[in-house]
Amino acid sequence: MTNEDRPSPEGVFRYQVPPWPLSRFVESLYTSYTSAALAAGLARAERLPEMAAQLVFMLEDGCEYPGARHVGGNVHASLFLHLGHLTRIGIPLSVREVTAAALRPAGLPLVLPGSAAPWSGRELIAFEEIWGRPALELLERLLEAAPGSDRTQVLQRFLEERMCKVAAPNAIVAHALRMISQSHGTVSVADVADRCGCSVRHLHQLSLRATGLPPKQLARIARAQHLLSVLMSSAKLTEAAMTAGFFDHPHLIRECRALFGCAPAELSEALRRSPELDPVLNTNRQLISMGLALVPRAPSS
Repeated sequence: MTNEDRPSPEGVFRYQVPPWPLSRFVESLYTSYTSAALAAGLARAERLPEMAAQLVFMLEDGCEYPGARHVGGNVHASLFLHLGHLTRIGIPLSVREVTAAALRPAGLPLVLPGSAAPWSGRELIAFEEIWGRPALELLERLLEAAPGSDRTQVLQRFLEERMCKVAAPNAIVAHALRMISQSHGTVSVADVADRCGCSVRHLHQLSLRATGLPPKQLARIARAQHLLSVLMSSAKLTEAAMTAGFFDHPHLIRECRALFGCAPAELSEALRRSPELDPVLNTNRQLISMGLALVPRAPSS
């Protein structure tokens, strides 16, 4: 382990963009370590609604995740696929180490042998259930590697080997995802299909096959992710609603409660508190861009 990767008493977070051509399929690789002391200062940790799937290796002081394997004491290791989703998913504060690859929405062929549609609706899937023995071998290599950059390299090599065996992303789906992302989810599915030269039904089928999610859900997630970015840069909720593509303030309130479990004002307050974690975890903006939210405990009055 290098000095850069050695965990501090609080924690460490390292993020990197993979090299081309892997970057066509993988948005980022990251590794993190969270101490019990840091976890005690958090009110909660969550995965936020996100388009992209993630391949995650995790060490936990417990046994909450699929495919958990006992490695000593109360520590268990898991290797699982985390699919794109619209719901908030709580992260147990017993999680200590994570090494993961955040895939682009069209990157699922790297980790699935066929269509994503049969797996749709399942947020967490043990990698062994998908690949069997090769997944167990990857888990072994990750356990043998040193924490930090060594484990990231193991995951990167696995994905590069897979990349050589899969076709380029479907052109229609790739174009549709670019439009949804660039418009922050405000373009209609009918307009996306029209610009892609296909029917809404065909686009729906292609999207499910490639990402496990229909276009309407992808657009809704894109709006939610953009809202988070806007709220981090502006405290004015009316401005946030308009900038993030919501029709009006009531629409913003409904979506916030549905997707984040709180009113916009509460979400904005939590995001403003989150930068207190920056010295430990780089930038909370970067965490949120990968669907992670660490919310500190409110100061005691």
